Amino acid sequence: SSPIFTPPPAFHNDELIKEKKKITLTESELDEKFVRGSGNGGQKINTTANRVQLTHLPTKISVSCQDARDLSTNRKIARKLLIDKLDMFYNGSESKLGIAQEKIRKKKKNAKRRAKKKYGVAAVANEQNKDLDFALDELDDDDDEGIKTS
Repeated sequence: SSPIFTPPPAFHNDELIKEKKKITLTESELDEKFVRGSGNGGQKINTTANRVQLTHLPTKISVSCQDARDLSTNRKIARKLLIDKLDMFYNGSESKLGIAQEKIRKKKKNAKRRAKKKYGVAAVANEQNKDLDFALDELDDDDDEGIKTS
């Protein structure tokens, strides 16, 4: 009987897994500016400084928020957005956004695989060709409009 190989402690999976960094914001690391808003919302938006620009000083990552009409709500939303950006910056594919993007990528891949299985490779290629043919037809139609025949 051969001995069972046990890897040395340095190769255990627990130690190879990168530890996810928890993101916390401290006010001393933030540069917060209030700027006049623009766009939809009428006179209230255009005359008050309710747009929030937050910059994380150590990483120089900044976010801007004007989702709500009032300043306090925009400050809260801007902080959430900055935490999400910092999470993606530090944790990459292990961040909330990275995990969500991976789920979407897997769903699309599985849907494509199922379509190939159900309709065959030719059907998937057919769909792509239809899109190309439609685009080419649109271009041909545009060219015909410029030519006048009397």
